Amino acid sequence: MLVVLLLLTAMMISIMAIAGYFGYKQYKHEEPIFTVKVVDGEPQITKIEPSDCKGDTYVKKKECSRNGVILNGSGGKCGAGKEEWILDPNAPGFTAAIGSGACPIDYRDCDVPCDTPCRGDNWIEGACIRDGIVLDGSNGDKCGRGMRTYTLNENAPDYKAATGRGICTKAYSSACDVECPPNVVAPPSCVYSSTWQKSANGCVVSKDDNASIVGYDQVGWREKFKLALEAENCTGEKRLSEWDTCKGPPAPVNCEGTWGANDGWGPCIGSCGTQPSQIRTYTVTKEAANGGTSCPYTNGEVETRNCGSVVTCPVDCEGRWIDTVCPTACGVGESKVSKTWYTTKYPQGTGKACPAPDDPEGQKTCPATAPCPSDCEGYYDDPACPTACGRAASTVTKRWNTRKNPIGTGKACPSPSTKSCPATAPCPSNCAGSWSNPPCPTACGTAASTITNTWNTTTPAVGNGTCPSPSSKSCPTTASCPWVKSGECRADGKQLYTRKVVNNGDATSKTENCCYEGNAWQNYMCNPDNSAVQRKTLVNCPQSYAQRTVPGACNYQKCTVQTWKDSNFRSHSWKINDTLPNVSATGSRHDEITSYSKYGNCKATAYEHPNYGGWAYTLQEGRHAGLPRGINDRISSIKIEHLPYRV
Repeated sequence: MLVVLLLLTAMMISIMAIAGYFGYKQYKHEEPIFTVKVVDGEPQITKIEPSDCKGDTYVKKKECSRNGVILNGSGGKCGAGKEEWILDPNAPGFTAAIGSGACPIDYRDCDVPCDTPCRGDNWIEGACIRDGIVLDGSNGDKCGRGMRTYTLNENAPDYKAATGRGICTKAYSSACDVECPPNVVAPPSCVYSSTWQKSANGCVVSKDDNASIVGYDQVGWREKFKLALEAENCTGEKRLSEWDTCKGPPAPVNCEGTWGANDGWGPCIGSCGTQPSQIRTYTVTKEAANGGTSCPYTNGEVETRNCGSVVTCPVDCEGRWIDTVCPTACGVGESKVSKTWYTTKYPQGTGKACPAPDDPEGQKTCPATAPCPSDCEGYYDDPACPTACGRAASTVTKRWNTRKNPIGTGKACPSPSTKSCPATAPCPSNCAGSWSNPPCPTACGTAASTITNTWNTTTPAVGNGTCPSPSSKSCPTTASCPWVKSGECRADGKQLYTRKVVNNGDATSKTENCCYEGNAWQNYMCNPDNSAVQRKTLVNCPQSYAQRTVPGACNYQKCTVQTWKDSNFRSHSWKINDTLPNVSATGSRHDEITSYSKYGNCKATAYEHPNYGGWAYTLQEGRHAGLPRGINDRISSIKIEHLPYRV
């Protein structure tokens, strides 16, 4: 038992020493973070780098929502939204985040249709019927009280189908009366005055009396009925109640979450001299819905716990080297001397040891000292003076030839000396100078010619020397001159070019097409600010026309919108040429516009409220005897945007 304890103690000391040394080496730059593991009896230290969580499988965390509100199709909770998906912590291959790492969230597009009922005001009226017989008043069986059915016209322009879970009432019935022949009494009838009404008992498990309410997502029955005008005539097969299938409310969805594999605890991390710790992060994988229970922890909640033992930080040896003086006597060669180490703090644990006496940093190289002094020894040479003709008086150098160089502070060798030499007789020579070498003519259109090349003497000849005579130089014909524009572009769209030539056969003039203006400026487009876009035709040009804008060059004609109180252009009428933020300013009310006309270059838009609020409707060109349903008698402001038009 004692041996086992000693082995464990030695192992822990090794682990603490290694971890402490690692922490010490990193402490100078940043706080070290590491893990300590024992592999095959040997302690191993691994530095931890922060990293994000990784995985390939995503799980939906939150249903389609917008601004934190779940979209279920009802009451504005519909339309475009986002689904929240996260990496599944329980899926194979998932790796939790480490340190300051994070887990990505994938927001995916989704769309929930809005629950809107069908819309339409066009109903098709049926015949007055009792017990399957059409009542036409021809006899006692075909007169009296019956039921008339009205069916929604799904082909009408104003019909809009229901969306999502919106309901659609496509038919309803009401009582009707057909006059009987004289002295004929109508038979009793079962008629009712309303459409189907749902029972207040709600969705139940069966059609029996006192049946229980259905549970979550359970399919059941719901009774509906109609109100009879004379209930005593509505019995047996004529009873006014029926059953429809129904479904219970959606089941609650409880929140689901996890700390991750192995309770989610990360590696044991820390730095030397501090208590190591582990952390884990809670991830919500499914949000609660429909009144379900919440998770015990919030998403991203972090827990921390201590682990392992504190690792002591090592201490390095500290001190300094004491310098040693180098030799100073003359004539001593290069040598090495040893410095002395003075310790001020001794090492502890695995700290850096003090340097050994043979440490390279403790060795010092001393340079060689100056040699002992001795004088220079040698002699001067005696060079001959020049003898060639034409040499001026000169000085030649007498060089010192050293037999033994001076050493140290010995006498230095002398500098070179000089010797004076007389001038020699002059030498015969030709004159010196240069040819003028004039350039040949380079101007275009110049014929071939000969020019004179003269000699320019700078130094006359000596003795029997000579100077060269003038010579001639042949110059070739130059190229014809380039074409030069002559005058301006002519009215026929041609430009004249001329040039100077040497050869009589070469052309001296030519014409080419040129760009010119075909007509004067003309108005092309009139703008609302009375400025005009003008154009003129260009011939033989990269563009077919030139364009400019001239202020005040046209008289812009505004469009006219005229409205009538009644349809077919009847009753009170108002004319509008500019934007009208409040229709009431004309003396009419917003509910007094039923027909209109619009002529001219503009876009006219009618709005539900003053100052261009609410829905908008674009007024069309021409005369219109009526407005669409929902817009008729509901216009409160009109905005007119004047547009440019062609002149």
